[in-house]
Amino acid sequence: MGFRLRAATDSGFFHFAGFLQRKRDLTATSIAKILQDVLESGGGDRVGRAVRTVISVDDTTGEVKNMSTVYVSAPQSEPAYLKLYMDGLARLREIPLYCWPVLLWLLGRMPYANADQCFEFGVPMRQRACGELKVKISQVNHAVADLVKCGAVLRVDRGLYRFNPAFFARGEWKDIQKLRSCAE
Repeated sequence: MGFRLRAATDSGFFHFAGFLQRKRDLTATSIAKILQDVLESGGGDRVGRAVRTVISVDDTTGEVKNMSTVYVSAPQSEPAYLKLYMDGLARLREIPLYCWPVLLWLLGRMPYANADQCFEFGVPMRQRACGELKVKISQVNHAVADLVKCGAVLRVDRGLYRFNPAFFARGEWKDIQKLRSCAE
């Protein structure tokens, strides 16, 4: 003889205790024992996730026969992404092979379309790129010059650049459209 009980522990043990007292007419001692068993077995929400606990209780003694807990994690957010447009794909073939490591390093730091699109790529950032890519600064300088020549990166001012939105972008299409219309 027994019953199965489902209780959401994230809504609190007080609701659970009240349910036991109303529905099963258990004594306060039995309810305290059940709640203590739930806490000791990890039924509490210790990692910030939604929890559902199913408990089988003997309705005469109040002893917990079986208990299982389901942890539900929050949905994962979308990983970082980059949009590459088909109409600019043919022009990407013009980029020399040695430029690709520098281009990919820069693209990893690309802002979203609703943010300021200009990025500084002066001497400190070029040195940082050299260190991470394990190349000479002259190779980075030549790569940036060729990326500007191919049109993948647009030079705004000395040491200040932005990506050509006809090639690459991040963000919502409405923001990218505005960038593309300004770049033409």
